[in-house]
Amino acid sequence: MSDDKKLPEESAKRTLATIVFTDVASFSAQMNEDESGTLKRVNRDFTLMREVCERKGGRVLKSMGDGLLMYFDSASQAVACAMEIQNSNHDRAKKEPNEKRLLHRIGIHIGDVYFNQSDVMGDGVNIASRLESKAEPGGICISQTVYDVVKNSIKLDTTYLGPIELKNIREKVPVYQLLLEAQLGAAGVKKRKGTAKKKRTLPMIITGVAAVAAIGIFFIYPKFIKKQEPVADDPAGVTSTKPRFTDSQAVTPEEEEEPSQEQGETVSQLQAVLGQFETALKKQEEASAKALADAAKKAAEDAIAADIAVAAAVAVATATTPTAEDSGLDMKRIYVAIFENLTGDPAEQKLGNVICDSISQGLEGTKLVSVIPATINRVSAESIINQGVEGGGGGSVVSQAEQSGAGIAIYGSYFWQSYDLKIQTKIINVETGEVLNSLNPVSGPLMSPRKVVGELQERVASAMSLYYSTYDYLAEATRSWPPLYSAYKLYEEGMKSFGHGDYQEAVDNFGEAQKIDPEFLTPAVMKATAMANLEKVEQAGALFEDLKKKGNQLNELDRTYVDFSLASNNGDVLRSYQYARQLVDLESSHRTLINAGLRALWLNRPNDALEIFQKTDPALKMAPMDAFAYHFYSAALRQLGNNDEALKVAQEGVEEFPFNFIALTAETIALAKLGQMDEVNRRISSSYRFTPLGEFSTGKLLLDTGMVLAADGNVSGAAELYDQAFQWVEKLPADMVETDEHQFFYAELLYRAGKYEEAKKIFSTLASEYSEYPIPRGYVGLCAARLANTREALEVFNDMRTAEYPDSYGWDSYMRARIAALINDKEQATSLLQEAFTRNFPNVISWTMDNLLNETDFDSVRETDAYVAILQPKG
Repeated sequence: MSDDKKLPEESAKRTLATIVFTDVASFSAQMNEDESGTLKRVNRDFTLMREVCERKGGRVLKSMGDGLLMYFDSASQAVACAMEIQNSNHDRAKKEPNEKRLLHRIGIHIGDVYFNQSDVMGDGVNIASRLESKAEPGGICISQTVYDVVKNSIKLDTTYLGPIELKNIREKVPVYQLLLEAQLGAAGVKKRKGTAKKKRTLPMIITGVAAVAAIGIFFIYPKFIKKQEPVADDPAGVTSTKPRFTDSQAVTPEEEEEPSQEQGETVSQLQAVLGQFETALKKQEEASAKALADAAKKAAEDAIAADIAVAAAVAVATATTPTAEDSGLDMKRIYVAIFENLTGDPAEQKLGNVICDSISQGLEGTKLVSVIPATINRVSAESIINQGVEGGGGGSVVSQAEQSGAGIAIYGSYFWQSYDLKIQTKIINVETGEVLNSLNPVSGPLMSPRKVVGELQERVASAMSLYYSTYDYLAEATRSWPPLYSAYKLYEEGMKSFGHGDYQEAVDNFGEAQKIDPEFLTPAVMKATAMANLEKVEQAGALFEDLKKKGNQLNELDRTYVDFSLASNNGDVLRSYQYARQLVDLESSHRTLINAGLRALWLNRPNDALEIFQKTDPALKMAPMDAFAYHFYSAALRQLGNNDEALKVAQEGVEEFPFNFIALTAETIALAKLGQMDEVNRRISSSYRFTPLGEFSTGKLLLDTGMVLAADGNVSGAAELYDQAFQWVEKLPADMVETDEHQFFYAELLYRAGKYEEAKKIFSTLASEYSEYPIPRGYVGLCAARLANTREALEVFNDMRTAEYPDSYGWDSYMRARIAALINDKEQATSLLQEAFTRNFPNVISWTMDNLLNETDFDSVRETDAYVAILQPKG
């Protein structure tokens, strides 16, 4: 955050918010013409914007060069603020020469966002940013969600632009352009009356995906990105007049046992319950929409009948959506057939209606689709009984679905087996006949039909939610047995928390998901990963080991991920890379590729990394850690000496993640490698407006870029950046300066700047506090060597050889190699460096081989054959 007020402590959470994004049209061109004057006018406008924002109850979260990011609790206040800003700017601009006019664009969206103490991120931010770019200079664009909220509270003149594709946003977003008094007057257009009209559209899903980095271990959970292939199924189950199931647990009516006396009594109870359903359904057939709603209200006195009535009422409300003649088959429109009665007892027919309406109600509850239950289509009893998938006597499931414009149909059957009610379900693509899901039978006691139907409702809702989600790997793995919907929603919440870095909340959600549905093991895998990211390494390792014992219960992808995680948790880079490549072979998805590409770099295999990264577009919305993909891709190119291409890739990263330190760092280092110092300084200047992300900050950017310049022989340029880093440190708040993380950064900065005595004091203190870690102690030896105190350097060198550093993964060998190089023991230096690689020392997220290329401590051995061989790319 910039100089604006910080969010209160209690705001560090995910919430629904109205986000306002602004920027200046043609800002770069004006800066080229008159940099000083343009900056003055921008600051003048920002003062006005801040004043209006605060007056309207909003907050300016941060400034970003030529734009502001504002937050409002009220959408109406946000729109009112934007309108006042644009009208005021227009009035002032009229009095200025054309070349000095600043025209701002504004985008507004309501969405799910995540606040921490210095930043806000999420779909709400991303979409608002993209909407701003669609606005005309001096104009405002708002999303459908904003329009729906404010249309009755603010008098708006709008133009509906339709569903628009926004960069890196999965679904098209319905967009409105506000017609402002200022714009209409300037264009000589007569103001239009009334609100905008738009075509009716189906509900939209805006989903995000998350990527996450662990301290010391880079855990990115894999996902599938392609839809599953059609599953081979019994042709008779698709073409016959009655559905016949091939599942191993399916039982045909001929195989059923005759009901016992006890079973007969249970059936009588069930028939009594179903009689209530029949009465309600007759009322539904005869009533108008209003009468149907009244019937639903009346039926609510009976809990089970209420389920049907509510579902039918919802279905009537959605029956006005476009038909097949209007829009073709819609894959977010679902036709639910009345389930077929295979009990042999015609009196049980109404249970098929119950199942149909229960599934419909569950699907409506997901808010992802529109649903057409067969129970509101006035289908005759004969048609219901004979409604096969194709060619049924009264009209098949497919023909009924096609008439309603549905792209997906759900149908099935129910039967008795001993004392159990069993329900079988299939979900098909209406156009192609592809079986999307063939669920294992849901079963339970005949005396508890509602429980059985309720479980089916949850599993079908979960199956369809997964079908429309980004978790395609999970949809594939649970085709025949989807998790309970309530467990899936908790898993989804856990993944959101995981992506935002709130690992404790993720652990809680994943744990609750598993309690609800113990058979759903994927949350357990993610819970272990989240615990690893909380540095609860032993607990995470125990969970992974326990999951490994359940390997036969895991799908292949989860099984491989557990092996990958155990190897990563143990610091075994080579084995984790091998498993990462297996994950890529199972599914070449975004995150599996990043995992494999990163480890390829750790193992000095840049060509492998390039091959991996070139298979995917590494930009994903709502996943700021995915900027690492560009960082690693650019690093691989730099390692191979292709600095021009490295810069292009890094610039693509900045375009995708314009306010992200990781992307900015990759671009700045690439510019430094090309000697473009003016551009380097511009990037560093802009970094002061960025929000730090983990270890990445302006200070770290200055330090890393200085090391690159020093390695390339630009000692004076490096010194200038180190001086700027010291100035940056002086402005830090006291509570930050006192942390051990900052002390380590500051000591390294002192070391790189040649202030060895000061650096040594800090490293000595850290070494005594963290005696189990070799790096602080190693730096004490390095400082001694730089101060020409060879005796003390050797003392540290020898002490580290006999000291025990649990889980050091070779970092002790690496630090000793640097000391040896500084005291000119070239053979020891290269031997220890090779040893470090065999012990997997480069297992930290930001370490790549160019870190070694930029390490000036190895200058004395840089030309030796052994060192050159170590640097030689493998593979």
